[in-house]
Amino acid sequence: MSGILSQEEIDALLSVYSSGGASPGKAGENTRSREVRLYDFAHPEKFSKEQLRQLEAVHNSFASSLTHRLSATLRSTLEIRHTTLDQCSFEEYLKSIPNPTLTSTFKLEPAGVKAVIEVNPNIVFVLVDLMTGGSGEPKITNRPVTPIELKLMESVLKVALSEYQSAWSQFTEIKCSLERAGSDQMVNPIARPKDRMVSVCFELQTASQVGLISLCIPISGVESLLSSLGHRGEMAQSRAVERTKIEQHLKGSQVVATVVLGTAGVTLRDILDLAPGDTVRLDQPVDREIRLAVQGVPKFQAVPGVLGRKLAVQLTRTVGQDT
Repeated sequence: MSGILSQEEIDALLSVYSSGGASPGKAGENTRSREVRLYDFAHPEKFSKEQLRQLEAVHNSFASSLTHRLSATLRSTLEIRHTTLDQCSFEEYLKSIPNPTLTSTFKLEPAGVKAVIEVNPNIVFVLVDLMTGGSGEPKITNRPVTPIELKLMESVLKVALSEYQSAWSQFTEIKCSLERAGSDQMVNPIARPKDRMVSVCFELQTASQVGLISLCIPISGVESLLSSLGHRGEMAQSRAVERTKIEQHLKGSQVVATVVLGTAGVTLRDILDLAPGDTVRLDQPVDREIRLAVQGVPKFQAVPGVLGRKLAVQLTRTVGQDT
C-alpha cells in the first residue's frame, strides 16, 4: 500500500483545515471544553446543598403559612412568595433595602442571636389601610412610617414571627421574640458591617401593590439551628436502627394463638355424669364467626374448617373491624 497521498486527498485535508473542522498539529489532543466556575475565597459558601434545601423548605413553608394567616386576619386576598436566599455581609444587606423602610429586630432562640425582619413601606401602607377598614389601595408616598402605623404593624410582625416558628418546627424548635421596630434602617445594628449574614427575600402581592419582605439572620445563628437539626437527624436515625433491631428480634419470638370454639354452662353433677360419647352443646351458633386470640388478646375473627387432615381456621377480619 502506498504511503503517498494523492492530490485529491491533500486538497480534501486542506479544505477541512480552512473550514475550521480541525487544527493542524492538534489532531490527537482532547479539545473538549471544560466548565469553569468562579469561587470567591473572600466570601466562601457556608452551607451544603442539603442544608440549602432544608433552608428553602423552611422559608417556602413560612411564605405559604403567612399567606393564609394574613389573608384570614385582614380578610383580603394576598400572596407571599419566597424568592431568594443569599449569603452576604451585613453592610451589603443594609445597602439592598430601601430607606426609609420598616425594620424590626427579633431574638432567635436557641441560636442566641438577633435578626432583622424588614417590610417595604408601600406594603406597610397597604397592610395598615386594610387593618383600619380601608380597601387596601392607599395613596403611597415616600415617607417614614408614623408611630401609629408602627404600632399597628407590630401585630403583623408578631404574627409573622409566630408563623416563622411554626415553619421551623418541622425540623427543630425555635422561639422568636420581637424586640424593636422602627422606620429607619437600623439604629442599633445587630452585627458588624463585614459579618456574614443569610438574607431571605419574599414578594408580597396584594390587589394594588407588590413589595418585598426580607429577613436577615447571622450565619452563626443559622449554622446553630442546622447543627441542632443534624443532631436530631442522627438521633432519629439511631432510634430507627434500634427500632428495626427490636422488630427483628420480636418477629422471631414464639407466641401462642388460641381459638375458642364456644362455651357451655353445666353443673357439677353434669360434669360428674359425663362419659365418652356424650355430646356437650356449646353456645356458639355454627354460622357465627369465632375469635382468635394472640397471647390471650383477641386479634381476629375467623371461621372453622379443615386443612388437609387437620382442623384449621380461616381469618376473616380483625377484631373491631366492621363486616
